[in-house]
Amino acid sequence: MLTIDTSKCIGCQTCVYECPSGALAEADGKINFIQPRCNYCGHCLAACPRDAIIIDGDGYFYEDVEEFHFEKPATPYQIRSLIMLRRSVREYSDEEVTDDQVLKILEAGKYSPTARNLQGNMFLVVKSEDEREKLLRTAAEYVNKKGDAVMDEMPGLGQFYKLKYKRYIEDNEDNFFYCAPVILFVFADNDLDGAIAAANMGFMANAQGLGYCFAQSPTEIFDDPEIRKMYDIPDNKKCVLTLLVGYPEASYFCSVPRKDPEIIWK
Repeated sequence: MLTIDTSKCIGCQTCVYECPSGALAEADGKINFIQPRCNYCGHCLAACPRDAIIIDGDGYFYEDVEEFHFEKPATPYQIRSLIMLRRSVREYSDEEVTDDQVLKILEAGKYSPTARNLQGNMFLVVKSEDEREKLLRTAAEYVNKKGDAVMDEMPGLGQFYKLKYKRYIEDNEDNFFYCAPVILFVFADNDLDGAIAAANMGFMANAQGLGYCFAQSPTEIFDDPEIRKMYDIPDNKKCVLTLLVGYPEASYFCSVPRKDPEIIWK
């Protein structure tokens, strides 16, 4: 899958120095590839000044490689504004979120870093109204059962779950997905990889003028083996976070106060 175009390679060894796994080594003026050490992170390809390294095949597509040229990178002010103006949106307008917008959000998840470059993230996209209603009903029934199960040991949590169910049954209230037009479930091999992907996906949603909210409770429905089977979720994938995405009903004009975190300088 990784090849070196010797007609382009100038032996600068940039790839050797940049490789985090020692899969590239210089010998007699040539760059040798030690395949068992490689995890195909692409760091060498990105750093090669002569476009001499190719990663292709087995799920990788070299034609996907893009060069980026910035007159100016994003400024600290722009990044700071994106972070500080972010709000957890729970009221969405009826404006449609296009498939192209969703694909850009998914692409942000695709290119998020993963441990050992395992790329084990998986995404479930729900846009249809019927499917959303089915999931909403499933989530409500699940929390009702969970409320019963924990009521004796954790009555406060049990009451919380039962109240969510009651609001759904009696008031037809969606306090799971908040009527978001797009629901994105983030699955991963581990929590950290999924959380990083979800954060990047959220930023891409904001960059397109969309709002989003991280929701934890809907992920719990995928603890049920029957639900996992319904959506063909592999056993090794954990639902880490849910992103609720859509156009915000309100506009946000300023940041809000935050407590200072504990910081240790050494």
